[in-house]
Amino acid sequence: MTKNAVRFEMIQKRDAIEPDAARADSAAIVKRIEGMCEYQEAADVFLYSSFRSEVFTRDLIADTIERKGHVYLPKVVSRTKMIFVKITSLDEIKKGFRGIFEPVGSEAADVIPSLIIVPLVAFDLRGVRLGYGGGYYDRTLPAYKGKSLLVGAAFSGQYHDDIPYGENDVRMDVIVTEKETIRIS
Repeated sequence: MTKNAVRFEMIQKRDAIEPDAARADSAAIVKRIEGMCEYQEAADVFLYSSFRSEVFTRDLIADTIERKGHVYLPKVVSRTKMIFVKITSLDEIKKGFRGIFEPVGSEAADVIPSLIIVPLVAFDLRGVRLGYGGGYYDRTLPAYKGKSLLVGAAFSGQYHDDIPYGENDVRMDVIVTEKETIRIS
């Protein structure tokens, strides 16, 4: 199967999750993430603002701001570049690239976080992550790989056992679903 075929299949599957179930499962995923010792000990956390049927992160963003005083969210600044920008309030985000909520600021983070929570379309047990296909995370994350714990947030139904993997694809260290926390060895 090609990446595009897997992507199409998995987005349809994720979009089919009933809204109430998606909210409940998202809350369970957020609880699992917040229970991780790496999250609790992290001074700096990079998160994402959920889009479409992704795991809802608004509560996680708000909780992280409350606990740590700030959070960093991605912002697309060109066709090939994404940066993380610090926010201290949900009031500091607005619709940006492709309608995704992004920070209003434009100063790139000058920190290496201990934890990065990453959205995905599909995952496998090797830590392979399939996104929307723009390559923003795969171009940005290599600077943090090995320095930051990369955590994919996903519904368990986003598991796929045959995701094509390329040399530029960045694998996750951990996948968190509503059912389990999968640590990739």
